[in-house]
Amino acid sequence: MTKQPVLQPTDVLPAADDNLLESAMADEHVWLEKTRKQRGEAQSTEDPVSWAAYHGKLQTENKAPTINALLPLFPDDSKSIGMIRHSMDIVKEAVKFLNPEQVPVVALDQPLFAIAKLIQWNWPEVYGEDKFVVLLGGLYMENVLCQRHECIS
Repeated sequence: MTKQPVLQPTDVLPAADDNLLESAMADEHVWLEKTRKQRGEAQSTEDPVSWAAYHGKLQTENKAPTINALLPLFPDDSKSIGMIRHSMDIVKEAVKFLNPEQVPVVALDQPLFAIAKLIQWNWPEVYGEDKFVVLLGGLYMENVLCQRHECIS
């Protein structure tokens, strides 16, 4: 097995224009000068200050906005007993595949940790404390320690 990536051939060639970088640098300096002038003045809605807004306003093409959506990965709520059990089953199968002798270990934030412990207590034959190690997440523990003034500054 090699760690070197396989590079696919392409028909796209880099631009041969030597003035491309100089032109781009000149555009950036124009934006910098406009920003420097506006810095002391009250911000105007006419001239955007941020790099993205300034260059977006320079776009001449009128493109329709992209329609996108972020859909949930699972149909159920992440804090439902069914989803926590499903997650524990997935972790168990992955650990069993990689190291059959190892007991699965999961770390969860406080609300999910509480649900996982309830699952362990209600289904001990499948998710019992001898079959799963459920840890309280490190971020929560760090927060608790810092609230008790034991964190290192």
